[in-house]
Amino acid sequence: LLADAVHKAGTSLLAGGVRRGAIIHAPELSLWLERGCEAITTHSLPVAVEDIVSPVGAGDAFCAAVLYGLHEGWPSARIAVVAHRAAAHCLGGATATDGIPHMSVLVEETKETRPAFG
Repeated sequence: LLADAVHKAGTSLLAGGVRRGAIIHAPELSLWLERGCEAITTHSLPVAVEDIVSPVGAGDAFCAAVLYGLHEGWPSARIAVVAHRAAAHCLGGATATDGIPHMSVLVEETKETRPAFG
């Protein structure tokens, strides 16, 4: 299973000397590992093939949302959910940025689907 392979890779990173943690993002899911914390696996949002204009920038959108969430001090689980939403929106644009709405929209959409992250 992909989740098992990703978890093994993340655990290897920590065992190999990564000091604080690791985030591994794949089209299907992400894994967030931090020393001393439970691993967080978050599944990507489903995007219909006909809604994908270009995959360019989806991983970068995910990373940008992670950095924003870290800067804002959000909990890891909330960051992962918002980051997947950014990546999913990115798929609908022709460039690396034109499909991504303002962060406030991503956060609001997250509240609608995951009330615990309000």
